[in-house]
Amino acid sequence: MTQTLTEKSTTAPSRKNKAERIGERPPFDRGALVIFPARRETVASRLARILPVLGALVYPALVAAVYVSGRLAHAAPGPVSSIAVAASLLAVFGVPVYGFTEALRLARGTQPTVAEHRLRALCHLVAATPPLFGAFGVVFSMLGWPGGDYLAWAVAWLAVSAYAYRVSGDARRFIPSDRPHPRLRVAHGISAAALIVAFIAIHLGNHLTAIWSLELHSAILTALRHWYRNVLIEPLIVGLMLFQIGSGLTLLYGRLDRPSDLYRAVQTATGAYLAVYIAAHMSAVFLLGRLFLGIDTGTSYVFFKDGYMPSLFNVRFISHYGLGAFAVITHAGCGLRDILLAHGVALTASNRTFWCVLATGAAVGMVIALALCAVRIAPA
Repeated sequence: MTQTLTEKSTTAPSRKNKAERIGERPPFDRGALVIFPARRETVASRLARILPVLGALVYPALVAAVYVSGRLAHAAPGPVSSIAVAASLLAVFGVPVYGFTEALRLARGTQPTVAEHRLRALCHLVAATPPLFGAFGVVFSMLGWPGGDYLAWAVAWLAVSAYAYRVSGDARRFIPSDRPHPRLRVAHGISAAALIVAFIAIHLGNHLTAIWSLELHSAILTALRHWYRNVLIEPLIVGLMLFQIGSGLTLLYGRLDRPSDLYRAVQTATGAYLAVYIAAHMSAVFLLGRLFLGIDTGTSYVFFKDGYMPSLFNVRFISHYGLGAFAVITHAGCGLRDILLAHGVALTASNRTFWCVLATGAAVGMVIALALCAVRIAPA
C-alpha cells in the first residue's frame, strides 16, 4: 500500500503544473497561505482588455468624421453641425486618452502578469496614436499613394489587435528586470532643458499667436527663423531631438518593467507620445515639406485659413499638434517634479507645481488646437 501511494504521488501532476497548463496564474505563497487565483477566460473578457487597441484601429474613421462634420458645419452653420464637430473631436481625442487611462490602471499592479505587462506597453502606443497616424500620412505622401495610409493603418492595427488578443490570456507572472540608467536620465534631462530654452518655448509661443491672426504668426515665425534655422543652431537642435528620441525610448523601456503611480504613468505616456511625435514632426518638415514637396513649412503648412477642415490629410494634425503641446509641457513638468523632490522640496509643493505645469500644457494645447481649426480672435 505504501509503495502504491508513493508511485501515485510521483506520477500525478502538481497543482502548479496543472494551473500553468490551463492558463491560470501559478500558485504563490503568502506566509503559510497558498493562493490559487483562478481565472476563467472568455472571448468577451479578452476583447474587453484590448479595447484601447481596437480604438486605435478605428482612429482614422474618427478623423474622417471630424472632416465631414467640419465641412458640413462650414456649409450649413447651426447647433446640430457644431455638436457633430464637437462630438467627433472628443472621439478623436478620446482614443489616446483612453490608452493612457488603461496604461495607468495596468501600471498600478505590483504583481503583473505577462499579459498585463504587454498590454500596458501597447496602451502607450495607443496613447501616441495621433502622431503615429500623422507619420503614416507623411510616409505615404512621399510614396505618392494618397489614401494608402488608411489601408496600411488598418492592416497594421489588425495585426496589433490579433497580437493583443493572443497575449491577453497569458497569466504567467511577469519578472521585471532592473534597468535604472541614472546617467542617461540626467543626460536626457539636460538635453531637454537645452531644447526648451533654444527652441521649444519660442516655437510654442509662436504657435499661440495663431489664435489671434495668421499674419501675426507668420511675421513672428519669419523673425524667429533667423535664430533656429541658423546653419549652426539647426543641426544642434536636430541632434538634440534625435538624442531625446533614443534616450527617451531607452528610459521608457526600463520604466515599463516597474509599477508606476499617477506621476510616473503620465511621464511614460507623454514620453511615448513625444518619441513618436518628434520623429513624425521632423519627417513632415524635413522630408515631406522641404525635400519632396519643396515648399515652405510655415504658417500655411500647418494652420487652416478658410473655415473648417480644408483637407482630410490636414485634419489629423489637430490632435497631433494639440496633444503634442500638452505632452511636451507636461513631460517637462514631470521632470521638474523629480528635480524638486531630489533637492528636498516638500512632496505637496512638488505635486502642486506639477499640476500647475500640466494645466498650462492643457491650456496651450487647447489654444493651438482651436487655432488649427481656423478659430481667430483678432477683430475683422
